[in-house]
Amino acid sequence: MVEEGCVFLWTWDARPYPQFPLAADIWADGANWALGHWLTGRLGAAPLDGLVATLSADFGISGVVSTDLFGVVEGYVVESAMSARSALDPLARAFAFQAREEGEHMVFATRGAGQVTALSVTDLVQEEGAPLLSLTRAQESELPLEVTVGFIDGQQDYRQAAVSSRRLVGTSRHATQADLAVVASPAVMVRAADIWLQDLWAGRETASFSLPPSRAALAVGDVVRLDFEGRARLLEIVRVEDREARAVTARSIEPEVFDTSLAADAAGRVALPAVSGPPAVVVLDLPPLKTDEPLPLQVLGADVSPWPGTLAIWRSSNGASFDAIAPVESAATVGTLLDTLPPGPLWRFDRSTAVKIDVGPALLASASEAQVLDGANALALHAEGRETEILQFCEAELVEEGVYRLSGLLRGLAGTEAAGAEPWPEGTQALLLDAALVTVASGLTALGRRFIYRVGAARRDHGDADVTEVAASVGSVALRPFAPVHLRAARTGEGIVISFIRRTRVDGDGWEALDVPLGEASEAYEVEILNGTEVVRRLAPTATSLVYAAADELADFGAPQAALAVRVAQRSASIGSGTFAARTLTL
Repeated sequence: MVEEGCVFLWTWDARPYPQFPLAADIWADGANWALGHWLTGRLGAAPLDGLVATLSADFGISGVVSTDLFGVVEGYVVESAMSARSALDPLARAFAFQAREEGEHMVFATRGAGQVTALSVTDLVQEEGAPLLSLTRAQESELPLEVTVGFIDGQQDYRQAAVSSRRLVGTSRHATQADLAVVASPAVMVRAADIWLQDLWAGRETASFSLPPSRAALAVGDVVRLDFEGRARLLEIVRVEDREARAVTARSIEPEVFDTSLAADAAGRVALPAVSGPPAVVVLDLPPLKTDEPLPLQVLGADVSPWPGTLAIWRSSNGASFDAIAPVESAATVGTLLDTLPPGPLWRFDRSTAVKIDVGPALLASASEAQVLDGANALALHAEGRETEILQFCEAELVEEGVYRLSGLLRGLAGTEAAGAEPWPEGTQALLLDAALVTVASGLTALGRRFIYRVGAARRDHGDADVTEVAASVGSVALRPFAPVHLRAARTGEGIVISFIRRTRVDGDGWEALDVPLGEASEAYEVEILNGTEVVRRLAPTATSLVYAAADELADFGAPQAALAVRVAQRSASIGSGTFAARTLTL
């Protein structure tokens, strides 16, 4: 005997099961696991002899001998109240064993594996009114052409599976099916189906005969070789009835059927967890592209490949505690300009300029001009230390993997025309404005506050290593009035009449209204008169025209001017003056 302290387990692999051995593209030695000495993935299985003994004990059966059984069961389900026979029959069918009583013991043994007893015609007893030997052969139509075995596949997340065995010849069209509550590999169950089908055909012949009391040692399950009229038959005893003689019923058997080899399992599949790392996060203050209440002031987009599923956004104002505020259901489309984008015409389609953009695995699609005017294909160009420009595109032509050529551009949208006055250099970041973006700050209470955001997989915690942390202050871009347009000036007897047309941040795309909504609590403007770069007078009209009095002009400049430098902005009750429009007006 090996001393208890000298018993070692060999070998336990630190690689997780079933990723090893099934992930063959990661570990090249996975194929060796089936016939190797790994304990990984096997310690949870049970040897067949131990399982049968345990089940028998659970049903109160004592004196069980099952040491002659071989095989391993990955799992077995006793799903409801049942008898011991009902619990053991599926195992007996799958592993070809049977039970019989021997004295005070219940013996389980593999079929066809015992010693063969020779019988001849002289061993048979002639009973009155019965033949010495009766043979019955089943017709082919009574035997199955195919058997199907259902089981639980432990290599496929314990899903229900089925395997079949089919004869290639024969006139039978009959099929047989059995569902077994056994957890096993497909190779084990294919072997079970093959044995079952072959045994049904091998046992198609039934023999009835009688033996003298001297053959009392023969019992159910024993195999005999009966020589009768010059032919030897190998028979398995299936029934014994004690009368004046021992009436025996047996069936033909081929023991080699039960030695069917176990084929190698086909390469299994295993779902590997996506390894994506921390997401790339973009936080932007954007002008309003649609009317929502409360007004969104700041949005967040996140992208990571491969996409790990829903991301979560946690927010904190002090970095000490974080609250989950919103999920990110889909990846934002983040791109990089591959060309320099020069300034272009504002608020009308630019059909001559095109720019290439790399969006990685994301997809872009073309849209009609009507769809673009309805809000499709909007991009935000942004860079450190520079205002964001909103533009749209009609055509998105795929020129190489992940790279598109955008044309049919519509520039300077939503009051961002000043940001496009300078070229956007190669490498500028672009963000597609779609439903993937999440509002993270809204309403006047958030204005000016600085927040810390953490973005990571929703199934993890905000302290996870794969969480991205960014900090941003909530700006007033969404509340900023747009710059007025069409500045004009005309000299009159009272002075210089300055006029302009206001724009609106909200609901300004309709054509039927007489005027666009004001978009502010009250109508107010700021007009600055400049002498070079110096502001010489500020005016605060409440309408889109005003008179710069001649006396004020003389006081500011000392003489009437041929041209006047003017800056005009609409005022907001929340943030003050919006974006200024600057013009030098000829008088």
